[in-house]
Amino acid sequence: MIESHPNGSTKKRVVVVGAGGHAKVVLDLLLSEPGIRVLGLTDRDPDKVGTAVLGVPVIGDDEALEAFPRRPSLVLGLGTTSSDPRRRRVYERLRDRGYSFLTLVSPDATVSRWAALGAGTVVLARAVIGPGAGVGEIGLVNSGAVVEHDCHLGRNVHVATGAALAGHVLTGDDVHLGVGVCVKGQVRIGAGVTVGAGSCVVSDLPSNTVCFGNPCRVQKPTPAVERDGE
Repeated sequence: MIESHPNGSTKKRVVVVGAGGHAKVVLDLLLSEPGIRVLGLTDRDPDKVGTAVLGVPVIGDDEALEAFPRRPSLVLGLGTTSSDPRRRRVYERLRDRGYSFLTLVSPDATVSRWAALGAGTVVLARAVIGPGAGVGEIGLVNSGAVVEHDCHLGRNVHVATGAALAGHVLTGDDVHLGVGVCVKGQVRIGAGVTVGAGSCVVSDLPSNTVCFGNPCRVQKPTPAVERDGE
């Protein structure tokens, strides 16, 4: 993660996008990296501007990024408790403006050298990602989660704390697998699916649905605000 600059600095300059609870976890990880200098956090909530998270200032909304003479790298600090695609759209908007996103892996995670992580993915402490697995852009594999061998996750997929995916699971984009979810091997989960905490997924789930239970079943369609965006 270390990048040299003409002024002699060797620290990569980083801004965290978002200033909520997940941003605090990401920031805690960044602050432990000796090759990282965190310049601040951005947030759309004006009440957060001028406050601090773990001693790092919230500098404004995304437009505050333009004040830096040299573009910093970004880390997405927006968490999610559902399959809401707005997190992905924030990423795409900033990416299309020329910003690059760091892929961040906790030193306490285990990621196979044969696994592939998309841009902006965050892997937290005690998570495990097996050989042949692929996590799409801005994936979030939370603390203690397991993504076994040959799983392939779409963009903006959140595998929440303690969730476990057996081998060869396939998901679409904008999927949320809640705390403690378990997914049977070779199951397919469509795009825009939210799986409630503690559910056990033993069969395929269709796109744009909210599902929970043991065994996990479709309960209702995904709310329109999550499908249609900001």
